[in-house]
Amino acid sequence: MYLQPTVHNPTGRTLDGAARREWRRVLADQELFTVENTACAELALGNGAAGSDGAAPVPLVADLPMGSTVTVGTLSKLFWGGLRVGWVRSSPQAVARLAKIKTSVDLACSVVDQLVAVRLLHRLPEARARRRAELRGQRDAAEALGRGAAPHWEWTRPAGGPALWVRIPGVDTEALAQLARRHGVSVVPGAAFSPVDGFRDRLRLPYAHGTEAPAAALPTLLECAGRAAG
Repeated sequence: MYLQPTVHNPTGRTLDGAARREWRRVLADQELFTVENTACAELALGNGAAGSDGAAPVPLVADLPMGSTVTVGTLSKLFWGGLRVGWVRSSPQAVARLAKIKTSVDLACSVVDQLVAVRLLHRLPEARARRRAELRGQRDAAEALGRGAAPHWEWTRPAGGPALWVRIPGVDTEALAQLARRHGVSVVPGAAFSPVDGFRDRLRLPYAHGTEAPAAALPTLLECAGRAAG
């Protein structure tokens, strides 16, 4: 079983306490080997969301036997996208197997990146607080921008993460994205996140770098949405 229960990408949603307890029960009862992706978990923003109180997020699988779980994480979301350093937490046997597989692909990631990562680990609480504060302001600004420029677009306020998961009623966002690209605007349509070509009325709109770029792109996106409407 592969899960991303805390700040899911692209929806930004986080499972509440009751849902997490039920998932743990099912995973234990069924004895399912589980991989939990915590890549965006440090970016929890909403009230009551896992980790949103300033603490480190607790993985859903934390109370399950380590021999049947793998937790993966990364520094790239919290610090910098170019810092491609992550980690795996599991049983010693599973980690040894994964390390052996990795050496068949590459010997190691950059030594400089690893040294930087070790130093940054000591600043996790500070970085977590700063990044979450920045994203809260950017999320609020992006929502205000969307409500003002595109009041008919729909989304659920994300519990965390760097983007809005927007529904554009009656619009094929794959067609919208192709039209927008011809006008210099690149966006990711919902179908790119679906294994079955779903979410075709969804669009991922990032706000992690502020609202200047989204504000400049919105007129083009609105025009293209009108042309792509079914």
